[in-house]
Amino acid sequence: MINFRNAILICFSILFCSFYNAQNDIHILQSKLEKSKEDTSKVDLLITLSDKLNDKGENEKSLRLAKEALVLSQKLKFKLGTANSFRQVGIVSLELGHYQDALDNYLKAFKISEEIGDKIGVAYLYNNIANIYREQGNNKRAIENYLKSLSLCEKLGDKKGISKSSFGAGIICRSNGEFDKALTYYFKSMKIDEGLNNQPGIAHTCTSIGIVYSIKGEFDKALNYYSKSLKGALKTGDKKEIALCKINIGCTYLDLSDYDQAEINLNEALVLFRAIGHKNGVKEVYNSLSTLFEKKSDFKNSLKYQKLYNEIKDSLISESSTNQMLEMTAKYDSEKKIIENKSLTQKNKIQALSISNNRYLMFGLVGFFILLFSFGILIFRQNRLKAQQLAMQFEQKLLRTQMNPHFIFNSLTSIESFIYEHEPKIAGVYLSKFSRLMRLILENSASEFITLDKEIEILNYYLSLQKMRLDDELDYTIDFDESIIPEEVLIPPMLLQPFIENAIEHGFRGSKSRGEVKILFEIIQGSLHIKITDNGIGIDQAKQENDSFKTHKSMALKITSERLELLNKTKKKKLTFSISDISSKENEITGTEVKFSIPI
Repeated sequence: MINFRNAILICFSILFCSFYNAQNDIHILQSKLEKSKEDTSKVDLLITLSDKLNDKGENEKSLRLAKEALVLSQKLKFKLGTANSFRQVGIVSLELGHYQDALDNYLKAFKISEEIGDKIGVAYLYNNIANIYREQGNNKRAIENYLKSLSLCEKLGDKKGISKSSFGAGIICRSNGEFDKALTYYFKSMKIDEGLNNQPGIAHTCTSIGIVYSIKGEFDKALNYYSKSLKGALKTGDKKEIALCKINIGCTYLDLSDYDQAEINLNEALVLFRAIGHKNGVKEVYNSLSTLFEKKSDFKNSLKYQKLYNEIKDSLISESSTNQMLEMTAKYDSEKKIIENKSLTQKNKIQALSISNNRYLMFGLVGFFILLFSFGILIFRQNRLKAQQLAMQFEQKLLRTQMNPHFIFNSLTSIESFIYEHEPKIAGVYLSKFSRLMRLILENSASEFITLDKEIEILNYYLSLQKMRLDDELDYTIDFDESIIPEEVLIPPMLLQPFIENAIEHGFRGSKSRGEVKILFEIIQGSLHIKITDNGIGIDQAKQENDSFKTHKSMALKITSERLELLNKTKKKKLTFSISDISSKENEITGTEVKFSIPI
């Protein structure tokens, strides 16, 4: 008991110093964050603070800040920051035991890092992915990724990365029983950390070296490295590392049968693990204390700690599968209520039978037929709704196929005209663009909705082809406000093209000015607003200039109206569009304006 009290005093003094240092760093970062503007530096601050909180064990806060950095970096289109944010979300997810989330975020970060040529980022991500495989016990895939990271870091001369990947490779070698190989990697990592004055890294590596020597039975060497690790951990205030050193020292003294020293160190580790809420560490200390008292023939205390070990082990198993347990609990409660209801029904049946068997039977039959009738109506309604939905989907596809042949015909006419009037080389460029455009149309026309970036790509190809066909007598712009992420917004395919085609084919005929088409995408009150404007001769004059405009325009309007009508049948917020002339202050027609409103 005296030893345990001393342990408490020592550990609380350690905790106070380390907690003060860690909190001071965090307060400085939080102060900088509060004063920062929404720019790339704020993204870096959020990631750094998230990393500090993760080291401190505040994983939920850390995850929230990492996700905040991700949202801000995407808003700023800061790709390096986005990659680093995805990586930080993955690191915290791994700490929380969410392996799939961690891997998903690492792969997203990997893709962006490769895209922007961030080779150091790629190297670090190999190391992060290896950590997932290591946690899952897949040593083969883990060592492959550690070695990829190590090779790339050595080529880049990144010492921090070399240290991390060497340390990871050492863990896998130790796990595989290759102790000498593990020590080689560990010493390589420690040598680099010493050169970088990376005290946390040195402490962590010394602990791992001590574990290898302890497994090999070289306890003096093990204690020597544990002491070095403890000294470094005390300098940095790493509470988790201090506790790990204490438990390892205690276990080593246990192997040496120095039970007094073993008990002192294990009790100190227990206080620390409890203080930082590290249940896995508490569990391992309970197990070691049970073994210690068993060797001292104090079976009462041995049994006490064994029971505590079993209790916390069971609770950890429960926490590691929280979602499954919640589902099982909900299922259990549901089944319990069903059983209770059945039991109550059974009691009611017995009571009813004791009064009147015939009346109960009559009510039961009536209830059964009502239930059967209700069930039949429900099935009928579901089948009818399903049939209506399939019919609407079929009509949608049919309407899209009406549009595509019309569009292809006009595009082929443009190619024919261009080939006759221009050089074959330029015609070849035109055909190349046209083939890419056709491929995009064929890929996307079968979908009810496509992403806005795909629609913009199709429009860009179409307008660039028309510009070539019209001898560069056409200007166009496609703009969208900063709040729009084109890859995440959906739009019906080929919705805008008929109206752009009307402007080019009919609106500019008879116009003396250079043709101009502007397309603007905005988000207003939860809807995507699209505005198409041209500087043509307007709707009424176009009708007079060309009789075919009436048929062409009415076809576009009819198809668009029918498409929107079908889409609106399944939507609470309706899609709308309008078309009108643009007038100047002198009431002169200066063009045409088409507007769409699509709920997001």
